[in-house]
Order: sequence, then structure tokens, then C-alpha cells
Amino acid sequence: MKRHPAFLPAALAAASLALITTSSGAPLVNLGLVGVGRVPADAMDQTGTDTLGGIGSAIVPDLGTLTRNGPTCQFTAHCLPDRGLGAGYDFHPRIHTFAIAVTPFYGPYPAPAQDQISLVNLATLVLNADAQPFTGDNPDDATFTAHPKSSTDGPGQGKWSLDPEGLARAADGSFYVCDEYAPFVYHFNSAGQLLDYFVPPDAYIPKTGASYPRAVNYGADPDDTTDSGRYDNRGFEGVTLTPDQKRLVTIMQAPLVQDGNKKNGARNCRILVMDLDPASATCKQWIGEYILRLEMKGNAAGTKNAPASEILALTDTQFLVIERDGIGAGGDPGPTGYKNVNLIDLAGASNILGTGYDLEKDAPGQVCMPRTAPPPDVVTAARVMELVRLVDPVQLGRFGLNLNPTWDANTLSEKWESLAIIPLDDPAAPNDYLLLVGNDNDFLAPVTYHNGTPQITNEFVMDSIVLAFRIGEDHVPPLLVCPDPAVPALVAATADCALPDVTALVRATDNSAPPVALTQVPAVGSAVELGVPIEVTVSGQDAAGNAAAPCTFTVIVTDQTPPSLACPAEIVLDFENADGAAVQYEVTVSDNCSAPAVTCSPGPGVFPIGITSVACTSTDPAGNTAACQFNVTVLGPLEIKQTIDGQLPELLDDLTTKPAKHALQSAMRYLKRALDPALWIDSTHLQTPHGHRVFIEEVGAVHHLDRLITLDTVGPIVQTAIARLVAADRLLADVAIHNALAAGGNPAKIAEAQQNLMTGDAELAGGDCVHAILRYAQAWVSAQQAVK
Repeated sequence: MKRHPAFLPAALAAASLALITTSSGAPLVNLGLVGVGRVPADAMDQTGTDTLGGIGSAIVPDLGTLTRNGPTCQFTAHCLPDRGLGAGYDFHPRIHTFAIAVTPFYGPYPAPAQDQISLVNLATLVLNADAQPFTGDNPDDATFTAHPKSSTDGPGQGKWSLDPEGLARAADGSFYVCDEYAPFVYHFNSAGQLLDYFVPPDAYIPKTGASYPRAVNYGADPDDTTDSGRYDNRGFEGVTLTPDQKRLVTIMQAPLVQDGNKKNGARNCRILVMDLDPASATCKQWIGEYILRLEMKGNAAGTKNAPASEILALTDTQFLVIERDGIGAGGDPGPTGYKNVNLIDLAGASNILGTGYDLEKDAPGQVCMPRTAPPPDVVTAARVMELVRLVDPVQLGRFGLNLNPTWDANTLSEKWESLAIIPLDDPAAPNDYLLLVGNDNDFLAPVTYHNGTPQITNEFVMDSIVLAFRIGEDHVPPLLVCPDPAVPALVAATADCALPDVTALVRATDNSAPPVALTQVPAVGSAVELGVPIEVTVSGQDAAGNAAAPCTFTVIVTDQTPPSLACPAEIVLDFENADGAAVQYEVTVSDNCSAPAVTCSPGPGVFPIGITSVACTSTDPAGNTAACQFNVTVLGPLEIKQTIDGQLPELLDDLTTKPAKHALQSAMRYLKRALDPALWIDSTHLQTPHGHRVFIEEVGAVHHLDRLITLDTVGPIVQTAIARLVAADRLLADVAIHNALAAGGNPAKIAEAQQNLMTGDAELAGGDCVHAILRYAQAWVSAQQAVK
């Protein structure tokens, strides 16, 4: 058994620095998930009375306890749950000490169990101030502003309120805990007693009020009442000490309210740096403030930021930061897409401490950080690289974990909030490390106990889970396997009839987790001759820059894309005569490799009264076919009258006088009676003997519409309605005459009907619509009499 030397800041510094620069100068990459460990959701902590809850708000290993027994790393670590069940519950914030053992598993996969990480709770340290424990209850005592404090008549009974989210441990055994409520950073001794607390600039303090100066309100609820300061439940989320322990660094979970976070689309999150060097004149003072521009990956739509949930110092300026979406087990529904451990660097970033950005909103000289892009004079922290992508289904699947939208016990949870680095001490790979990432289970036990009392039951329960990733140097090139070059692969041409991306045909394997970057020659988009074999060479490079030996295979590019065919929307128009109406239409077609013709049936021409479906097809030279269809509706007399009946009520609100409204309402009543189904056979035929009533009722409707034109400014609309009604009545009479002729009816009556039709046309030409309709009515009656 090999034991590490006693814990020293220098030892931590050496471990952290090696993650950035190794003796060979090679970058360290994620070599993959190598272990999973779980603490059951119903586990109790060492108080003996309370639910253990989440241990993953922070995990801080004590490297002085680190030993190695074969492949197993053993050490103790201090782990932090958050505020328990939160507002409305008197949970006493605490720090747990765990014995942790990690035995990396390298296959064969799938792993037989999720037991590569053993976690045993050894001790529970309750945090105290003024001889009382802190409370996780909401700090809703608005009369007290020195620090967050619960109300005396609430569950917290006036105790200090604390929502602990980050933990750092000093060389003397004391702890720094960052808080979401205030947001403050608290300093506790090794026994959990409060020594000191550090207040951020005024811009961070939650305040309510319409204008400056506002009142401090640590417990503002609901969150939209906060007008300046940290957004509700988005205070300090992580805290870390630099390897030399001379700097304390803490990160906000999201941008401040005045920086736009109320709308979720804000991106400029703040990082604060405090001087802890005892020899410095600025010891225990903030000396740096920087901006990390969050990714817009908090939801699938890209409208929310992905908040920061942990920070771990590697050097004075370089840090690992967890950035994640709100999706996953215990969080929002949907497909999980973004949970990353990213490397950031503050070396070139602008220090905005002491500027107008640090003032309460609207204070003299105050400046708000823009919601999206930073100001031109502010350089943000550099996001150097993605070290670990937690939402890798291949890596998770090796250990039985999943990203299923329907949650189960193995679904990746929403909240991943802790990071820890453990040297592997592998003689064959001296620069390799274990990176532990832990979740926060939000106390989702079957029954959650606080202070020995059951508080709530949970339908969905969640274990505390820790993942172990191997981070190290990678000198092993990927391996590429191409298809058999003697058997050409058929591939579909691109949208512009060129060579597509064929790298998916190549199987790439590598010893590290990130995907191998593949390139091809000829490049995607190169011109090709369809149907002719072409050689393609694919090369690959892994995240560490190791190049694979290229491989070559043959493809035949074919046109597999059907034409794009666009039919018009439904065409609706009035009849022109008894045969229907002439219709012209246009169908557009495009294709990636040709200009195919289009065939439609029926083609443009005269369409009958009623609904006709038009079907169009197009086939390109490769035989790919596309089709579309649309309807042509030619309105007959009945449909025209029904259409007008539906349009007339829309005019009522525009009329300005009672006589005009009365005229329109009278016309509507007459028209409604003309549409009595008992009077109609179909669109162009009326029932015998009472069909003539349609014309009579129409006379009343047109008479009142004529009056309406003189009473109000609706002339063009009403004139069009009258013209359509009269045309519909004429067609009814004309169809009746044609039917009488076809049936060999009485010539004298037919002649009489034809004469009435002509007389009605003359009346209409003279502008007398009412008498025109009466003549058409007489024509219809004569045509009916001709076949009796």
C-alpha cells in the first residue's frame, strides 16, 4: 500500500498544474468514464436522525489521506448537501465526511455493476453561528439586513439562513462555504463554528423596490419581486481555493437581475476573487471580478442560459467549471443536451471590480451588464476547452446509465454540482488523474427526515451518484476501418448534386472519450459524375491531436433525392357559367440534379361547379418521384349565397347609424330564408314547386342591401355581394331552361322562359337588380311549367 505525504498546498498545486501542462507538453483529455458509485436516496447521515441527502453540491478530497492499494485509490473527502428541503423547513446545513474508494473499470463493457466507487459516511458536521445551527429555511426576516435570517415565527425560528452550494477546505482544516441566499461566502473553523463572512459588492445583494435606494430583501419571493442583485436561487454556486491557497474564487450560478437574468436569456455571469494571502495589504478583500459568458444551451430551444454549478481552481487563473442545462431526472422534461466540465481561463479577462457594474441598479454611476454580448471594453473569460461531456450516451451506457426522457433510477439527473481531482499514481501514465463529478439529489428520498421528523414523501426518488472520469495524456492514435474498397458504397448526392460527407461509413475507435474528428478527400461538395466509382480517403484525429492512419474506399454517388414539388393552395372562385369556370394554375418543381417535368390531372382549363382534386407528379431521370395535390373549388349559386350569408354579419360593427344596421339585419333575414334547405336540390337546382321562393326572398335581400349603400360607407363590399347574388339567380334560371330543353319540354313555355331571361338581363344592364331577379324568377317558373 502506497500512502501520499501529508496534505500540503504544494501537493495540490502540483496535481492541479499537471492538468494544464505536463512534462511532455501534451494536453490532457477525457479518456472516458471509468466508474460509478451510489449512495441510496434513503440513507441516513451520522446524526442518526436525518436523511443524508445530496452529497454533490461539493466534494473536497483530503489528499493527505490518499492511499493506493493496487488499482484502488482510497481517501477521505468532505461533501456538502445544500439547504435540505429549503423554504418552509428547518434543515440544519452540514458537511459530511466520507471514506471514498475508487477502483477504475476499463471493460469489457457493459460493466457488471455500478460499484466502482465506494462511499461510506464517516461523520456529519453541523454548521453553527452564535451557538445555534444555521437553517435552510427562507431568509424572510425582511427587517434584518446584516445577513440572511429566518423569521422568528417561521420554521427557521430566527436562525441564520444558509443555502450552501460550494465548499473549499483550507490547509488549517477550516472551511469556506458559499451561499445562494445572500450571496455571501462564510468561513467556518474545523468544528463548524462560524469565524467570518464575506459580503460581495452591492450589485450582488438582492433588493426590492421601484427605484434606488432599494431595501435589502434576502428572502424576496416570488423571484420576480427582486429588482437588483442576485436572481432568486441563482447566487454563489461554487467556491474554490487556488493551489497556493492565496486566492479564494467564487462563481455566480447565473447573471444578476439587472444584467437581464429574469428573462433567462442573459449570458454574462460573474466570478469574484478574494485575496487570502496573510502577508498582503488586501487580505480578505475582493481583488478581482470577471465575466464568464454562459452558453445558450439551458433548454432545447436555445432560449435559456446553461448556468454554472461548480468551479475548481487548477492554477491562479485556470479553472474547471460545470455548465449544464436544467433537463434530466428531477428537473425539466425533454432530451438532455448540455452538461459539460469546461476549462476556462481568466488570464486575459477584464477586471471590472470597483466599476459601475458593482453598484445597485440605478445608483449614481451604476452600469448594467448587457444581457447577451459584453460591452466592447470588457474581455470575458476564455473558454479554453470542453474537458468532459457528461451527456455522452456511449460512455454512460457502459455503466448502465441513460438519457431517457422517461426517467428511471439510471437516468442522468439534472443537477451535477461537484468536482474533485485525484492523482492516479499510475507508473505507466504518471500524468493521469481521476476527475470525480457528483450530483445533487435534492433530498429526493422515499421519506425525507429533518431533525428526526418525517417531512415529505417523494414519488420520484434519486440516489446520490458520483461519476469517475479518467483524465490523462493520450499518445495513442485512433484506428480507422473503411468499407471494403472492392465493393463500392452507394451514397446519395448532396442537395447540389455533389459528393456528400461519407465519413459515417468509417468506423473510428479510440482510447479517449471525445469523438474522433474525420476528414475526407475529395472534400464534401466536390463535383462528381453520377454513377461513376470514385475513391475517397478518410483521415482522423483525436482530441489530443493523434492522427490515425488514413484509409481509402470507393463510393458511387447516385441521385436519391426526389424532386421538390410545390402545389398551390386551394383555389376558390365563383362560377362563370353553367359549365363552371376557367382555372389557370402553376406548379413549381426543383431538383438537385436535373430539371424534371411536371404532370397534373386535370390540367388547367374549365373546372365544373363543385370541388375538383388536382394531382401532380414529377419524376427525375433517376426515377425519384414527388407528388402533391390541391383542390379547385368553383362556387355555384348555393355556395355563393352561403358565403355571402357568412360575410354580411362582419359588417355590423362597422356601421355607424341605426337605419344602416336595420337595413343590413333585414337583408340578412331575407337571405337566410332563401337558404332554407327545403328549397334546394343541389348547388344549381331548386325544388319544385316552391323553389321560386328563393328568388322572392332574394328580392327582399337585394332591396335592403341597395338601401344600405345609400345609408353608410360600405358601398363596394355590398355592391359586390349584390352582383354575386344576382349572378347566382340568373344561373338558376339558365340551368332550369337548359334542363327543359334537354327534356323536350313545351316549346312555348321554353320560349317564354328565354324571353324572361333576356328581359332580366336588360333590367340588370339598366342597373335594376330587383326587377332583374323578378324576371329570372319568372324564367325559372316558365321552365318548370315547360316540363309538367
